Amino acid sequence: AYFVVAPEQQGHSCVQKWAAASTEAACWHWGPVMIHTTLDNFFLDDEALENSPSRRSGIDRDTENSLRHYGCELIQEAGILLGFQQVVMATGQVLFHRFFCKRSMKEYNVKKLAATALWQGAKLEEAPEVSGHPRELLNKVMVAVDRCIARRETPEGRKLAVLDLHSKEAEEFRRSLIRYEMEMLKVFGFITHVEHPHKLLLNYIQILGLAEGMEQDEAEFPGFVQEAWNIANDRCALQRGVGSCPIGTMQLPKLIEMTTA
Repeated sequence: AYFVVAPEQQGHSCVQKWAAASTEAACWHWGPVMIHTTLDNFFLDDEALENSPSRRSGIDRDTENSLRHYGCELIQEAGILLGFQQVVMATGQVLFHRFFCKRSMKEYNVKKLAATALWQGAKLEEAPEVSGHPRELLNKVMVAVDRCIARRETPEGRKLAVLDLHSKEAEEFRRSLIRYEMEMLKVFGFITHVEHPHKLLLNYIQILGLAEGMEQDEAEFPGFVQEAWNIANDRCALQRGVGSCPIGTMQLPKLIEMTTA
């Protein structure tokens, strides 16, 4: 792994502690803060993000961003309905963004891709439901995503319809998710590694001695810790959340410096 620190941050006491806390194998370079591992293959530059497959196929920036945000909202809401841990939804959202960095939204249905990403996130993060029959997890994801879609599309006052798992519509939905799963794995080259910044964030907060009092009252984080945690969560809904340690970790030293100044 290698760590990169911006020149204006070099020499700051907090950054020095952060550097000392890093692994001995780390190498330091100048430039934007970034963490990279050999398993990461989805760090894209600004040009690649601006020239996405959807953009090349005629979809404008605002429409693409709206569809990305819509897909991430479906993943988040369906995951909450299913009682998944936040890491499952975060992984699903990263996979969702990564896929559309390689394929166009004109070719793949955003709603079905969101359901597929949540399904994959649950399996990668080993949600408790994974231990049961594989079809049961898929069925739960289908019902939850369909209900979230119905909430948005059903006119106010109308009763929400529940997906009949034995219907032709459900069978078509199920086959689409299986097909999308295979396409997703092919696009990723079966490399689905996702490393979120949350663990690193808490580790560095503790190493820098900024977590005093958190052990006594775990339900209420200090303001700057909550702000950093929110950044780590919100970055999943952004297009730049395609890498394993995007925005949340990239801005970590600068955020810590600002909150301790």
